Amino acid sequence: MRRMTKKMAAGVLAGTVIFGAAGFAGGFQSSAFAAEVTDSTAGTQPMNEGRGFGFGLNQEALLAVVADLLSIDEDTVSAALKEGQTLSALAEAYDVEEEELVEALVEAITVTIEEQVTAGTLTEEQAEQQLDNLDERVTQLVQNKGMLTGGIAAGAGGQMSYSVLALSSAILDIEEETLQASLREGQTLVEIAEEAGLSEEEFLALLLAAAEQTIEAAVTAGTLTEDQSEQQLEQLEERLAQQIEGTMGQGGAGAPGQGAGGNGQSSNGQTGGQSTTKPNTTTGTATTTNSSPTLTDISGHWAQKNIQALVDKGILTGDANKKFNPNGTVTREQIATMVAKGFELDSSATSGTTSSFSDVAANRWSSSYVEATKDYFTTSGKFEPTKEATRLEVVVTLIKAYLDSNSSVELVSSEEAETILSAKFKDATSIAAASRPYVATAVELGVVNGDSAGKFNASKTVTRAEIASMLNSILALVDSE
Repeated sequence: MRRMTKKMAAGVLAGTVIFGAAGFAGGFQSSAFAAEVTDSTAGTQPMNEGRGFGFGLNQEALLAVVADLLSIDEDTVSAALKEGQTLSALAEAYDVEEEELVEALVEAITVTIEEQVTAGTLTEEQAEQQLDNLDERVTQLVQNKGMLTGGIAAGAGGQMSYSVLALSSAILDIEEETLQASLREGQTLVEIAEEAGLSEEEFLALLLAAAEQTIEAAVTAGTLTEDQSEQQLEQLEERLAQQIEGTMGQGGAGAPGQGAGGNGQSSNGQTGGQSTTKPNTTTGTATTTNSSPTLTDISGHWAQKNIQALVDKGILTGDANKKFNPNGTVTREQIATMVAKGFELDSSATSGTTSSFSDVAANRWSSSYVEATKDYFTTSGKFEPTKEATRLEVVVTLIKAYLDSNSSVELVSSEEAETILSAKFKDATSIAAASRPYVATAVELGVVNGDSAGKFNASKTVTRAEIASMLNSILALVDSE
């Protein structure tokens, strides 16, 4: 019998793997959970072609790898799994040991992850998370006999930034454990919502609003790329509708703390202690409550107090590993989001309806924030949302927003700016003439300082720590008025 080598398995998988928002790190957890409830659900749900397993593999990809390894056709693999057989048992029936099957899948998945990192569609940190305990998770997968019934996640082929169960818990004001128990008993989230007084349409609208805001927060936090967020937002309403109409064993809601693919995150895409997005059941919008999250990489950092202050307010967030990445860069659309949230600008009026810039689609996650802050940025027809922001443009944007919120404060004159800047920064001449009054005003307000060499570094990319420091300082002025 022909056996598929590691290289062959990698080749098959590399051509058919579908990566979702952040890969497949959490999907194995979903499969493992499904195995716990598969006795009561196996065989009740038809196989859904093209749906993902929550960890990057769609059904066709996995079936192709297994079929090639066992030298059988994919229909045979599919039929066996529908009947409740595990991949492990199927492999043994064709004289292939479980260890060999696991090894082939692990090798193929690893190659694909490496290719995604090289292509820039996956970060090193995401890759490390996905590779962590990979052998164990693949073993759980091949031993799960409910993988084509209860084990399928109804997501876009990868883990999501949101948790359907956690968001539903917030909307319905029902403990996650209680929801989980009801789902296991065969109830759907729609049925539970109706018992709580919400129609399916109302429940779906609230869930959609909360999920969208959570995805936006993940992009702002730097834990989700633009491409990943677009993948998550694509057909989001349809996917959520499928999930709330299914039971726990039907791939509907996912295990506790999991989204469409399951990632063990809380409802805002972060883990324990992070702020939770709780939808308002009257307006359909979401408010943010916080529980003083502890970030693991800001202790002793010069901007620690400023970072923590903004995290507590829900303006900034950490990632799934409770890291803030203070030295990371910030894009223009992320700055727009922070400014809109910090100054409490109304970003709902234009949400998903209009855009003033050709490179910011109306349905882009940041569109409403960009529209709300567009007058504070220097633009020329295009906004350049993913361009890394510089210190100069951030300072100018913050001062414009502050002056707009406080009519009693005036912009420093050009003449005064010359005196202030030349005395403050050794590289004052590098600051553009039109921007000099704004930078001088920031200096006068105590919002910005130079580096250890006494330079402003106008063209230097701003870091997350720097924007946190400047934004918190200017918001403190707003609060004191």
